[in-house]
Amino acid sequence: MSWELPIYDRTIEDVEFAKNNQENLESFKGALNVSDLNRIENNTVYLYNILIEQGYTVSITEYSGWKMEDIFYPTDIDRIRQNVINLVDSYSKLESTPTIELGNYYLGIIDINDIENVLYDVNLLLESMIASFRHCGSAISGQGGLIL
Repeated sequence: MSWELPIYDRTIEDVEFAKNNQENLESFKGALNVSDLNRIENNTVYLYNILIEQGYTVSITEYSGWKMEDIFYPTDIDRIRQNVINLVDSYSKLESTPTIELGNYYLGIIDINDIENVLYDVNLLLESMIASFRHCGSAISGQGGLIL
């Protein structure tokens, strides 16, 4: 599974454009659709796998993939939110990372933007951490220099 760049800059204008162009089969940024749900689910699993590989303890509830005929229930909203909360709780977040809360079954553009923004931030932190790893023997302390 690979990382797919999240969309977390949806606007009211994007929603209005999607509403006014419903006959078009194209996926619009302002409409929550199957590709958005699958991106969120897949990015969650992607980050989960990296955290597990790095020795973190995290649990998520996976979904097998959204299809056009699937119905999106309030329990799915909380499952997705809980998965994102679990990723942050198991690892870390930026000071600017939005806080995700359970129990609100309304899912507006701010909610979706926040969920995808959290996933983006966790991935950014993980990539930075992994890029800063030094393997044994790749750095030698002192190297003949004087340490004061």
